[in-house]
Amino acid sequence: ERGYILTVVDEQLTFLQGRNSEKDFVTFTKASRLACDHCMTTKGPMIVNGESEVEENNLSDAREHGLKSIMVSPLLLGDRVLGVIYLDSTR
Repeated sequence: ERGYILTVVDEQLTFLQGRNSEKDFVTFTKASRLACDHCMTTKGPMIVNGESEVEENNLSDAREHGLKSIMVSPLLLGDRVLGVIYLDSTR
């Protein structure tokens, strides 16, 4: 339903751009910051599909926002994380 690009600015993950399935620009709200933080720390992707996986991965913010599917992937330059691409859905 939604996709975001977040970049690292002064060692903090910062919202850059977002769109929903209707191609409207959206802000980074009701999204899983915990999934983004996990991706930044591990430098690997995170794919969560279904409420049981939200629970297994301790994504309390995703549960609070009713998210059922999440995909986060780091944007890497060598070993450095430049940001993340984030997709989610409540379906």
